[in-house]
Amino acid sequence: MPVLELLTSSWLGSLLGMRHALEPDHLAAVTTLVSRERSFAKAALLGVWWGLGHTLALFLAGAVLVGLRAEMPAAASDVFEFAVSLMLVGLGVRAIAQAARLGANGPTHIHRHGRVVHSHAGVPAHVHIGAWTLARTKDEVLRELNEAHVPCAPVKTAREVAYDPHLEARGFWVDVDHPRRGKTRVPISPIRLHTGGKSEIRRPAPTLGQDTEAVLGELLGLKADELATLRAQHVTEPVTERKKA
Repeated sequence: MPVLELLTSSWLGSLLGMRHALEPDHLAAVTTLVSRERSFAKAALLGVWWGLGHTLALFLAGAVLVGLRAEMPAAASDVFEFAVSLMLVGLGVRAIAQAARLGANGPTHIHRHGRVVHSHAGVPAHVHIGAWTLARTKDEVLRELNEAHVPCAPVKTAREVAYDPHLEARGFWVDVDHPRRGKTRVPISPIRLHTGGKSEIRRPAPTLGQDTEAVLGELLGLKADELATLRAQHVTEPVTERKKA
């Protein structure tokens, strides 16, 4: 059936074309062209035009061969391969020349600060702010920004939060003896009610399986010998050993 053969050959040609599009020479050429684009839409459009041009060239060459009922001569194939090699070399030279013109800092990026638009070389991040903050400690940055009336707050590590002087003064942290971790600092309720008394922690958080036997015995009614059998068979086995340092 001519229609079935046409559909089958078309699908096969499409699959081979997709495989061909992922070959190193295509990837090198397309990435070199789109590397300077800062817009995803422009980069995608450039890739589409590349694909259409490549497809049109293959279609015209294939139509000529089909019309002549001939195969591509080996010499012509070598000429086309050589032309592709020259194109890749040209794209590489173009990329090197562009990098040399931009210098060590790389391309210039344009970005906004509210209504102010300015540009600078280097990575897209705000390296002019990064250079200022990297030269100062966290406390120095906080002090200078506060003096300039710039709203800011430090990002603290877990240890800094656990030993924060303000939270210490508020009694926010309590040290408890955990069966696995040993002395552990945990927070209490931050809510302070005048008539409710001081918050307290009566016991640390339970370990894995710590209350299993209580649930099985008190709620499900298992006897002591049944619980002992389950423990002997390692069905229930609370984790209470201290973690090794």
